[in-house]
Amino acid sequence: MPLIKQLTEVTIQAELEERLIAEESPNRKNGSSTKTMKAPAGEFELKTPRDRTSTFEPWIVKKH
Repeated sequence: MPLIKQLTEVTIQAELEERLIAEESPNRKNGSSTKTMKAPAGEFELKTPRDRTSTFEPWIVKKH
């Protein structure tokens, strides 16, 4: 389970960084929030990064 958590967090972090580079308007990271993920092997807490304008929605893990 820790490997799934680490890989997912790294993927989301890279996705946010790529999006911030591509955006024309100024935006930057703004901490993270936690999300409880349910997987066949059990539940785990995932740290999802945020951006200042709150427009970032990870492709791999949708909001809500």
